[in-house]
Amino acid sequence: MPDPQRYLTAMAISLFTGLFATWVTGWLLRSRKVGVQEERSKHFDWYQIAYMLGLGLGIGSGLFSLNIFPSWPPASALDRMITLVLPAIVIIEIISAFRCLTNWTISGLRVILALAMARVLLHGSVYLAQSSDAWTTLQSRLFFIACPIVLIIGWVVLSRQAGQAGAMSVAISIALAIQASGIAIMLGGYLKGGSAAIPLAAALIGPILGLMLTSCLQSNSQHDAAALSSTSRIGLVGLSSLLIVGHFFGRLSTVHAVFLGLAPLFGAAVEFLPRRWKKPTLVGSIRLILVLVPLIWVCVQAKWEFDLKLGRLL
Repeated sequence: MPDPQRYLTAMAISLFTGLFATWVTGWLLRSRKVGVQEERSKHFDWYQIAYMLGLGLGIGSGLFSLNIFPSWPPASALDRMITLVLPAIVIIEIISAFRCLTNWTISGLRVILALAMARVLLHGSVYLAQSSDAWTTLQSRLFFIACPIVLIIGWVVLSRQAGQAGAMSVAISIALAIQASGIAIMLGGYLKGGSAAIPLAAALIGPILGLMLTSCLQSNSQHDAAALSSTSRIGLVGLSSLLIVGHFFGRLSTVHAVFLGLAPLFGAAVEFLPRRWKKPTLVGSIRLILVLVPLIWVCVQAKWEFDLKLGRLL
């Protein structure tokens, strides 16, 4: 049986490790001399680097506390998510912090990852093998085209919101979607796959809090917006990977996977609010409510199905 106290401990470890690591890294990279800081900013964004290091350490510490150790070479989709997909997007976002590469180059790397993610996760599975359960050529092409398109649209929509009022709620909404996905996957019987969502969700929030603590001393909201944009991209990659793992290797239904994957995008409806309503607190609250409605529905449905099919066995 899952141990709630163990999961809460892992969540706290990921959150505070990410927060502390981001704050310390930011403090070390920051220079108190304005001229030196401006010179550094021409070459790299130290806020971005601090955030990425905090995020990586937060995820790693949380997985370690849950005793989730991926094998090498990766033998399962979950192993490939932890050792290949997540490190790839974090490395790309670290590279984007340096000014030596153009935006087109960074965007190209992100698109390549979006195109390869689903194929990497399903590598060696029955869906791609020569078996009776394998997909047809049309099915595989449709899936491998639809996944990157939806992911890239999500990146564009949420990255745009990261620079607007109530932007912190964007990161929280993605973290909530990841956490709800973990709950649904665990209720489907895949405990290890669902458990991996806990440190990922907490690690998205911890570094943001550490960055806010550091940036308050600098009063530079532009860097906060860049970090929140990176949060949206990393979070959506983690969410998409979890849903693929939970759906194809667990019992997460197609309907639940679709609602969980699209839930963070529901918050984009706040852009249609009247201008007089666009106060950061109000916009953030409305965004979280719009995201929470489908997440709660999926979790309630997953719990009902769990009680119906598996509850009697416990």
